[in-house]
Order: sequence, then structure tokens, then C-alpha cells
Amino acid sequence: MSILILLTFLLPLPDGNYAALSGDSTAIVAGKSKTALTERVVEFSKMRINPLKKVADFQFSPDVSRILFTRAEGDTALSPFYIYKIESRRCDRLSDNPDQKAPVFSPDGKKIAYVRGNNVIIKRLEYNTEVQVTQDGSDSIYNGVRSRDMREAFGAEALMVWAPGSDYLVFSKNERLYMYSMQYKWTKEVKMPDPDAAYITAVEWTSDPEMFGVLYLNREQTKLRMAKINAATFVAKRVYEYTDPKFVLPECATFLKFADKTQSFMLLKPENDRVQLCLFSPLGKFVKQITNATADVTTVHRYDLTARRIWYQTFDGAVRSECQILSDGSKPVTISSESVQKDGREYGRSGDLNYYVVKPDNMSKSTPLVMYVADFESDANVAFENAMKERGVMTAVVKCRGTQGQGVQFEQAAYLDMLNVPAQDYAQAAISIAEKYGIEKSNISIAGEDLNAGVALSAIFKADSPFKAAVAVSPVTDLREYNPVVTQRFMRTAGATSAYRLNSAVDNASKLEKKLLILHSTADDVTPLSNTEALCNVLVNSGIQFDMQIFFSGGRNMTSGLGNNYLITKFYNFIK
Repeated sequence: MSILILLTFLLPLPDGNYAALSGDSTAIVAGKSKTALTERVVEFSKMRINPLKKVADFQFSPDVSRILFTRAEGDTALSPFYIYKIESRRCDRLSDNPDQKAPVFSPDGKKIAYVRGNNVIIKRLEYNTEVQVTQDGSDSIYNGVRSRDMREAFGAEALMVWAPGSDYLVFSKNERLYMYSMQYKWTKEVKMPDPDAAYITAVEWTSDPEMFGVLYLNREQTKLRMAKINAATFVAKRVYEYTDPKFVLPECATFLKFADKTQSFMLLKPENDRVQLCLFSPLGKFVKQITNATADVTTVHRYDLTARRIWYQTFDGAVRSECQILSDGSKPVTISSESVQKDGREYGRSGDLNYYVVKPDNMSKSTPLVMYVADFESDANVAFENAMKERGVMTAVVKCRGTQGQGVQFEQAAYLDMLNVPAQDYAQAAISIAEKYGIEKSNISIAGEDLNAGVALSAIFKADSPFKAAVAVSPVTDLREYNPVVTQRFMRTAGATSAYRLNSAVDNASKLEKKLLILHSTADDVTPLSNTEALCNVLVNSGIQFDMQIFFSGGRNMTSGLGNNYLITKFYNFIK
């Protein structure tokens, strides 16, 4: 059976078959339709050499001779990645060293590039040998993988792209770009044609094995450019530029696909307040808008050059749809749609804001309401929501402005007001929810973690705040100390500008008139304890009483997600 699949998207095959992980993650199943995946084509426990109990993800090599498996979380297997050879049913560790990140097959299926110790490694599968491409990887030099700031800002874990002939590998080194030659063993820097190029966001090879394209942004993220690079001469020529007066959306900055042998290319671009897939000529001239979706195009999964067919995803804030269209923009079809709504949650709307609530079984006027600043779609909220439900507390989460899926204006609404705008949305929704469910408005609290705790703090410091109390877990208290890639996007120039001061807790803490509980771990490696220290100093110096608990063991897991019983009890006793 011929099977081809990407990591996160099920693709139709030329013979009409589909493949996916089995429901229990113990096999690859295939079938004639997505609802009839009944044939177990690979049983992980029956593989030779290194049988596995479960697999978290899988990817076929381009020549469909091997499968890359990702170890399931919690599995005791010795390697995070395994290579399965279909013909022999043999399964081998990608490397004996368990430090492995971001593996990517070469187009000929004979090599895998991955990262170890922040260095790029190439595994030659035919000979079971490795080539170490870089030697300078460290805690501050990231080869192939992106820094934490870049991952948070643009969502990509790594940037490594093979040439069509599998003879070159282009990879990132911090915010620069390099190319390695398999034949000549050299590594050279690829220089952009614009001196203000700050962030490399996407790389894609053309059908010409000696030509690739690079998307890059200036530091303020207002200019998105594309340059074509000659791999033989390293001559770089800018062919496209798009300027946004606020900021270029990250989804637009990270997608590039060449459409045909003429080197025409496709980008995601805002059109009439929605992100659409657009076609440009080889010289960067706008040709046409391919999609005309009423929702934002968020991801382009695959483009089949032969069939000239495109598979993509749209999101309207409530429903994600998998779609298909011909490259000329004709015959659009929705393959499937899935609501982001989940069981156990009751969904509603306040003005332009979607929200959901999790209600306790016995509601009354005195039921406490907690506005939980969190990802609207995340399953990570469930443990906290259920714990509150068991204790008779209603929880609400809002899809606030600044998030994706409800148009360009909605996503850019937090520009120059990064924390205050979502804080206003939570306040508005809190009042609406209290009225709808007959809850006393004097019994509403707000909570958040990391940057979301900054939103909760911003909400509690307002003179007209509807919240009686706030719980800030590992709070970001000063945007001047936060991820500069994200703050440059939303807040523009870094420093003590009025926008930063208005959105940072350390500049507004003296306004606190409500109850505040701060929770932080000394071992938190995401939000440093110095954030809490700075806020505490202002509160103490202002003579303002507050509650705080610092944890000296357990690391970040102690406070993450408010998921353990100790924190839940602490939280409940504080807000009830």
C-alpha cells in the first residue's frame, strides 16, 4: 500500500487511501476513507530490533522507504526518535545520544538532519554514520533550532531546509542563515540584501536546485521581504516587499511556497481583513488572490505541483476547516470542519468576544466566578476548570483581542496596548457573564500565568476593575524585560515609552486596591523570579498589602497550569 502523510495533516493518496495513528497510538492504520482506517499496516510492538509500545507522531520519508517515529510522552524508549525501514521492518534509534531535536528527511530519503547540543548533525541512513556540521552550539548559539524567543514569536521549533538534490542544507544560526555543502563539506553564511534584516522566518527551495527563497523581517516587524538566493554564487536579490503600518502577522511571515517552475510563489497576505493565500510572479508582482475564504487561512499543508492542488486550513475563531482548492483558485471545497468547542464547556458571546464557561453542578447567586486568562482552545485548562467545578466555582475563558482567527483587525487590536486590551476584554466579558448567570458582580476574580498573569494584573489595577481579587502565577510584570521579539511586534520601540509603562505592572502597582496573590517558583526558567521581585518592591514601598508564596522546589512544574492539589487549595481559599 502506498502511504504518504505529513506530521499533523492527513493527506489523500493517489490510490485513494489514508493513513493515521491508531486511536491507542500502537499502530499506523490505513483505509479507503478517513472514517474507515481499519487496516493496521505497521504494528509498533512487532517491529524488529527496537519495538515500541506507542508512538506520538510519524512521518514517511519522501521516497516512502522509511518512517520517522516520535516517541510517545512518558515512554521509556531510549531515543526520542526512531527510524523504521519498511522493507526489513527494522527499527533503529536515530542516535545513541538521546539529545535529539527537529529531525528532517532529505528529499532523497537517505539522510536526516537534526540538532544535538544546539549543533546541526546529519545522519547518513545508508551507512549509519553522522556528520557534525557545526561545532559552536551553546546556550546562546542556536544552530538549526530557534531560540525560545523566536519559538514563542513565530511558532517554529527549527529552521533546516534541504535542497531538492539533497546536496545542500540551509539552516539558521541565531538570526543569521548558513548553507552546508554535502559534497565539499563547507559552511558559508547567506547574507540578505537588506541591512535591516533582523529575523529569518522562512526558507523554501525553488524547482531550480541552485535557487532558494528566504522570507525575513526588519526588527520592528513592519516590513516582510523575500529574496531569492543563488546557491552557487550566493548572490541575493530582493523580489518582494510588503509593509504593514502596525505589524506583519506571524502566520504571514512564516509561509512561503514556490508554485511552479517559473518560480512564481505563494504567500499568506491580509486581504479585506482576512488572511488569504495569494500568488505572486517570479519578480514579486501580485498576480491574484487564490483563496476567497470567509475565515482566516492559517496554514497551508501541502501543494501538489503535478495536480496543482492545494490543501490548507482556515479558522474563524470557533471552527477550524480543512480545505482544498486548485491553484488557479477554482473548485474550492471544504474537506472537514471541527469546532474548537469541547465537551463540558458552555460557549457564549459578549459583543465581539467569544467565551466559554465551566459551571459547577449547583449554581447560585453566590457562586464565585473566576476569569481564567488562558488559551481559548487549550486542553491544558481542563484540570484547573474541573478542580474549580468540584469546589463550586465557575471558570470562564475569553478569546480576547490580539489572538488569531477572527480577522486581521482583531489580531492586531492589541498593538501598542499589549496587556491592557485583553484585560479590557476580560473585564467586559466578566460583567456580561455575571449578568447572564445571575452571579453577584462582587464575587468575580481573575487569574493567569506568565504573560497571561500580566493581563490579570493589568485588569486588577484599573480603577473601574470588576474583579475583587487577582492571582498572578509566575507573572510577567515588566514588558521591558519580556521577549523582545514579541514586544517589538506589539509595542514597537523597546524602552521606557508611555506604552510600556501603561502595560507593565511595575509601573502601575501603586494603584492596587484589590486582593492580590502572587505564586512563583525560584526554579522557573521561563519567567524569572526577578519579575516578581520587582513588583513586590513597588508594592512594599507603596505600603500595599498583598499575599505571596514562593516555592523552592519542584521547578516550574510546581506552578505550571495551577494543576496540583496544593495550588488549587491555595487558590480556592484565596478567592472564595
